[in-house]
Parts: sequence; structure tokens; C-alpha cells
Amino acid sequence: MDWKRWIGLPHEFGADPEDGVACDCLLMVWRVLDDAGVSHPDFNAYWLEMARQKRWSELEALWRDGTIELEAAESHAVTLIRNGPNGLGVGIVVDDGLLIVHHKRGVRWVPLDYMPRLRFYRFC
Repeated sequence: MDWKRWIGLPHEFGADPEDGVACDCLLMVWRVLDDAGVSHPDFNAYWLEMARQKRWSELEALWRDGTIELEAAESHAVTLIRNGPNGLGVGIVVDDGLLIVHHKRGVRWVPLDYMPRLRFYRFC
């Protein structure tokens, strides 16, 4: 899998980036973790439904319960991005940068030092 071909795909809720049309951050992160063989929970479509209903605090609680915070970013670490009125996003560390889906600009890769205040996690 070559995640670089996803760069520029527009954000679309629930979209699988492998389709090459649009991308949802959660599905993107799960694809990267699957490809890397990194342990993570099975995908649960209910999470998307919770996001659709803007149940951000419940999603954050699930995140806290299912992850372990790391001392620093490392390959395939995940991060939760608070997006103001646009809710929450999930990003993943790949190639010493952060792969994210911006709600207006779509899929982007940014150097880690562009986002110095983020916390990074592994799934339990």
C-alpha cells in the first residue's frame, strides 16, 4: 500500500482512501496500521455513527480507554486532533511526519515539528 497516493484526496465522512475518491481519517489510519501489521482494535462502524452525531466526549473517552500515551512520536503512533467546531480527527506517524485528513484541504502529510503540541499513542 502506498499512502502517498492518498495525498490530496478530499475529506469525506466514512470514505475509504483505497477507493481513490475521498478519505475519512479513521479509515485511513486503520488502513495504514493494517498494512504495517500494527495491533489495533477491530474497526467499529459505531465510531463513525458517534462522530456523525457529534458525540465527541464519548469518542475521546473511548480513545483514552483504548490507548497508551507514548513519551514521543514514533512510527505508526496515532494522535487525536481536536478540530474545534469540526470535531475530532485521527492522524498517524509515517515517514517521520504526520498523515492527517484536513476537513477542507483533504489528506496531507506534514513534518512532525509543524504540530509540536500533539500527544502520541499506541493502542492497548
